[in-house]
Amino acid sequence: MEGQKELREPAQSIWMNDITFKVARLFFTDMETQRTFDANYENFQPVDSVAFPHKMTFFVKAQKNLEIRFSYKKAGLNKETTFPFTIPSGYDVQRKKP
Repeated sequence: MEGQKELREPAQSIWMNDITFKVARLFFTDMETQRTFDANYENFQPVDSVAFPHKMTFFVKAQKNLEIRFSYKKAGLNKETTFPFTIPSGYDVQRKKP
């Protein structure tokens, strides 16, 4: 129609590892804004008898591009974990005003 913009739905593609049948890559694109999210999962190793990706890379394409890389040296499932930390007594929370 004249004067009206055609709406295009977002799209998602998923690639599976042919051996483990785990998600190896996920790609999401918003056709309207041309923003994309691309997640890659690699180096699957058994963790408590489950294939787990020890390397992950995320790419975001938007107004600014972002790349995040994770790699695990050690992983476990269904085990309690702790991350000991303390907040310094002199720390002052500064919040943005809405």
